[in-house]
This record gives sequence, structure tokens and C-alpha cells, in this order.
Amino acid sequence: MSRMKAFLLGCVWLLSGVAGAVTDQDIETKFAAMADYQPAAGEAYSEDAFAAYLKDLVADLCIQDEEIDHLEALTPLFLYHPDTRKRMLSRLDELLKEKDVAGARAAEMALALRVRGSSPEVMADVVKETLGHPGIGDSIRAGRASDLFTILRGLPPEALEPNAEAIALLGEHFDATMSRRALVISSDFLVVVRGLEGVLGKQRVREIHAHFNGLMAGASSVETKKTDMQDVNGVVNQ
Repeated sequence: MSRMKAFLLGCVWLLSGVAGAVTDQDIETKFAAMADYQPAAGEAYSEDAFAAYLKDLVADLCIQDEEIDHLEALTPLFLYHPDTRKRMLSRLDELLKEKDVAGARAAEMALALRVRGSSPEVMADVVKETLGHPGIGDSIRAGRASDLFTILRGLPPEALEPNAEAIALLGEHFDATMSRRALVISSDFLVVVRGLEGVLGKQRVREIHAHFNGLMAGASSVETKKTDMQDVNGVVNQ
């Protein structure tokens, strides 16, 4: 199985049991068609042609009433063509008005769509707007902001450096309430911060890393104690 097909099957699995106007069968059919795409005979692969193919493929999908979990899994179908991105953004712009974790996730997804094909200057503006969402801190603590850090990691320095201070301040949202898993999947944050060392300074970057690593050590210790206690209880109850 190709990596693309494995990824798409994972998206279909994520959608299983999620209610909405778009059914699981609709999604399975669309992702299968996406995975099986082949250029026209005698033609080389072209992203423009692939994007046009996906635009037609999703034309009959109504996403205007879909919620964030469903939209998150649907995004690969809507990412490539500007018209389909516009359709997805229309719904996300409604959802990101909420000031909670779901709203922050919508803002993060909107970031991924808006930076695609944009200039670094536009990217910088979109990053600034996204980082200002009031639900970002809760999203980080809930371990739901890993996609945000992955997106930021892929942006050019010109898009990140004007937002260096705002990015550094995201580190303050990492706290002892977070599980080790939530910290691990957010580790791209450290990569982004390290790339901004020229703006933030070495000492600031060291402090951010030390704070994060301290939380990791504490979370690992707590989870080790939990595991040890479960082992003890297992022996006692035998």
C-alpha cells in the first residue's frame, strides 16, 4: 500500500461514526477516487490537473453544516484548489468565531489553507491573526495544537520572524497539567523557536527549551509512577 493510500485510509477511519450531511460512504468513495487518481494518458503528473480533478470530485459535498472533527478529516480533499479552499474557509470562518478549543482548531485549519500559495508577507499576517485566537492556549494544553506547530515549522522565516515574540509567548501555555503525550506531539514548537534564535536570542530560546524539557521530565515521572502503581495493584489483586 502506498503512503498516500495509507494516509487516506486513515482519514476515512477518522470519519467513522461522525454524523453530518456528508456520509461515511460519501467520504470513503471520495478518498478512494483521490488515491486512485492518474494523469491522462501520455501526460505527466501536474498539481494543477490534480487540483482540478479534486474540485470536480468534491463538487457534490455539502460541508456548510459540518463540525470541526469532520472538516479536519475532509481537508485533504479541499486543500489543493483555490475554489475548494474558499469553500472550506467559508465554514471555518464561522467556526473560528468560537473562543474555545474547537474555535482555535478551526483557526489553525484556516491557517493551513490561507498560507498555501501565499506570499511570505501574507503568511505573516495570517500567522499573527491565528496566534491571536483566544482559544489557542486551551488548544495547546489539550494537546490539540500539534498541527499548528507543524504548519509553522513549514513556513519561511519571513513569515515567522515578524511573529517571533507571539510565537515565543506560546510557550507560556505549556504547563504541568499537560500529559506527556500532549507535550511530545507539540515538540515541533521547539523546532520553530530554535529557528527564531536570531530574533529571540540564544538565552530566550534556552529558557523556553528548559521550561518545556522540565515539563516533559515531570510528566514522564508522573506517568512512570502511575504505571508502577498499576503494576503493584495488579500484583496485589492477583
